[in-house]
Amino acid sequence: MFFKFNIERIIRSRKLRLVATALLGAFSLVGSTRADVVIDWNQTAIATLNAAGVRFPPQTRVLAMMHAAVFDAVNATNHRYSAYAVDIYAPDASPEAAAAAAAHGVLLSLIPSQQMNLDAAYAASLAQVPDGPAKENGIALGVTVANGIVALRSGDGSNAIVPYTPGTGPGVWRPTAPAFGPAVFVAFATTTPFTLRSSSQFLAEGPLALTSKDYARDFNEVKSLGAINSTTRTADQTEAAQFWIENSDFTWNLIARLAAAAHQNDLSENARLFALLNMATADGIITGFNTKYTYNFWRPITAIRAADTDGNDDTTADPTWTSLSPTPAHPDYTSNHTIYSAAAAKVLALVFGSDDFDFSITSSTAPNGAVRSYHSFSEAAEECGMARIWVGFHFHTAVKHGFNQGKQVGRFAFEHCLRPVKNN
Repeated sequence: MFFKFNIERIIRSRKLRLVATALLGAFSLVGSTRADVVIDWNQTAIATLNAAGVRFPPQTRVLAMMHAAVFDAVNATNHRYSAYAVDIYAPDASPEAAAAAAAHGVLLSLIPSQQMNLDAAYAASLAQVPDGPAKENGIALGVTVANGIVALRSGDGSNAIVPYTPGTGPGVWRPTAPAFGPAVFVAFATTTPFTLRSSSQFLAEGPLALTSKDYARDFNEVKSLGAINSTTRTADQTEAAQFWIENSDFTWNLIARLAAAAHQNDLSENARLFALLNMATADGIITGFNTKYTYNFWRPITAIRAADTDGNDDTTADPTWTSLSPTPAHPDYTSNHTIYSAAAAKVLALVFGSDDFDFSITSSTAPNGAVRSYHSFSEAAEECGMARIWVGFHFHTAVKHGFNQGKQVGRFAFEHCLRPVKNN
């Protein structure tokens, strides 16, 4: 009920906002604080992923690795926080040069096809650092840390070839229309996490029984609201559904950049913020795929077309039903976008000491460049979750349980990694 209440609050409050004015406020917010090397390389990484055509979720692994390296490199110069993986103390090194070298080293190792652009960004970063021993020490430090992080993750299982045979019975995932492509990213179900103890640490409790009234409720909700030709989905819900199709790491790193600027973070604080954000959300995706390939629950498009096989008198088949946008090629339960957003929102709220934050953003998939405004991190995460129903991708239970998983992952990462050193 709490989840549903907050979504209703989102819909009501949105009617009171002047989003155009809010957008101008967001732009002025970005410009009010000069970007530092962490922010620069966050944006460079995202541009590089786009240019190279790296897909989601492998993007999450790249961002987590890069920001883990940037954090350990910057932190080595002052030891304000506990190290992540490469524990060095180099107080005579430039943190800016170390961060740039660490980011460049990881990205070049993972995306060598983009060397020209990466080298240009690296040269631009180093040009801002005065020449001298501190700069040279920083470069050496960053290279060492980058090599350490790449070596640490080289055997994480993310690139493993994992056989997967789809099922055929009621409730079991199978390839979905229109492409009917094979299941993707099965290896992420068992990939080594960045902050969690295992990929199954926060395994969800499981989808609803097909014959239950709760399943029929979920079924009829997404059948009505998620259809490509829905007459019950509002214009605002349609806009939100399309807005949140964007890869979650792009959306939430933008939100983090806005928050970092508003809070006037220093370099070390940004190094920690973006490392926690991207490691926790990468772990959220690993958690999601572990849950997906544990339960292998069918997507709404399959369930609705084959409802005459589910044994539930309160569901009715529609063999031509189609979701608002093509359904991704992996199981319904749980929702990865929701997990990612909930983990991101939890990390940001914990780092900044409050969930409250007014911001306005657009996305690469927003219709006509639409801008959406929020009063808190969790409000955005909750809307993302509901948008997965409005787009026709997920049942409500997959969203609800995914939201809980994301919050658990985000809190665990914050409480167990990159903790402040008490004497600082």
